[in-house]
Amino acid sequence: MTYYKINCNHQGIVVVLTIATVYWFIYNRYFRPIDRTISHFMGKTFINLNKNIQFLFPYLIRGDKTISYENRLDYWSVGHFVTYLIAGLFFPNEYSFVLIFSTLCEIFEYFAGYRGRMSDIYVNLLGYYIGSIINHKKLDEVNIKFCINKAKSLYICIPVMLILLYLLYKLRLRTNFT
Repeated sequence: MTYYKINCNHQGIVVVLTIATVYWFIYNRYFRPIDRTISHFMGKTFINLNKNIQFLFPYLIRGDKTISYENRLDYWSVGHFVTYLIAGLFFPNEYSFVLIFSTLCEIFEYFAGYRGRMSDIYVNLLGYYIGSIINHKKLDEVNIKFCINKAKSLYICIPVMLILLYLLYKLRLRTNFT
């Protein structure tokens, strides 16, 4: 039987995503208005999507019976892009891991009552791809040092990420965000 082994790059990606989850929690808890009708920075439009390609950007909200389509990308998308760009810079060429992790995050968002968006998966992969392309040997040396010096960081990051995701879920129930 073959087992899937977590390697140093996977470990680093989880660390980067844990840091992003901390930001996501802090923003939703302390800066995002409780009233959903009030505009907030991360929800503002970054780029409008052409009507001809909107079918490529479905999203689901738990409780809705229909699939909706994005007509714009907001600053949450920029945050996703930057997070995965950083992950790709330091921990390149783990596309299947990033695809699986991104999909799991969107499934979590859906079941937690946020929007599960296909655009987030696209943006994550694009950011990761660009980060992987511009990765160079100097950064590889940093990766090796990271893995040797922080070998147990995965044991810290996974519980921290799970706790923060649970708190985001509880926050969602309290504030009724979308």
